[in-house]
Amino acid sequence: MYEFTLSCNKRNVHFVDYAERVLNPVLKQMGGAVARFDDESKCSLALACDEPFILQAKSLVRDTVAEILAVGYKNLFLRRAMGISEGNFVLNTLVNTMCAFDNTYDKDCINAVVNVEQSVNLDGYYNFRISKVKDKWSEVADITVRNDLLQNGGEFVEEFLRYLVETVPLGISNLSVVVDSGTFQLFDTSGKLIVPTNTLYARSTLEEELMLNIICLRPKQISLYYGDALPSEDFVRMLKELFVVKEIKNS
Repeated sequence: MYEFTLSCNKRNVHFVDYAERVLNPVLKQMGGAVARFDDESKCSLALACDEPFILQAKSLVRDTVAEILAVGYKNLFLRRAMGISEGNFVLNTLVNTMCAFDNTYDKDCINAVVNVEQSVNLDGYYNFRISKVKDKWSEVADITVRNDLLQNGGEFVEEFLRYLVETVPLGISNLSVVVDSGTFQLFDTSGKLIVPTNTLYARSTLEEELMLNIICLRPKQISLYYGDALPSEDFVRMLKELFVVKEIKNS
C-alpha cells in the first residue's frame, strides 16, 4: 500500500486545488482514494493506492509536485523579486511566459530532491530544498530589473516578450481556439483536443491563461471562435503582434 500526503499553507490553497484536480481522477481509475483535509492554517491532500499501480502513482505524484514548484512557486518568486503584484495583462503575460522557460531543467532539478515516499509540504520544499533553481530564478529576475525592462513601459516589456516567444520552436500549423462560458479549448490542425498548460497563478485571468498556452504552442496560424463576449483589446493587440491571426469570430 502506498500512502502519501501533500500539504501547504492555506494562503497557497490553489496549489492543493490543482493537485486534487490532477490526482483525483487518475487515482480513482487505479482503484485508489483521495481525501482533502483543510483547517484554518493548512491545506492537505491525502491519497492511497495499492498494487499494481504504486509505481505509476508515485510517478504522477512526483510530476505534480515538480509542476507546482517549478511553475506555481516560480511565478510567486519572480513577482516578488521583480516587484510585481497585480500587474496588468502585458506584465502578467511576461511573468507567466518567463515561468514556462527552462521548465524542463527546473523540474529535473526539483525531481532530484523531492521524496514522495510519505509526505511533501510544498512551502517547506520551496523555502529550504530547491535553492539551486531559486538561485537561477533570482538571476533571471535581477537581469530583468537591472535592464529597467519593467520601468521603461509597455513597449519594452512587449519587446522582451517578443524575444522570448521567438526562442520557442514553431509548433503546429494551425491552432483553433474556442472560448465560451469562461473556459477555452485548444484544437490542433487535425481537430484533436490539446491538453492546456496552467499558469498556477491564483489571480490569473482566462485571457492570461490562454495567451500562455498560445505562446507555448507557438502555432504558425491561429483562429479564434467566441461563443459569448469578444476578447479584450489588449489580448487582440498582443496576439496580432506575436502571431499570424487567421480569423476572430463571434457566434
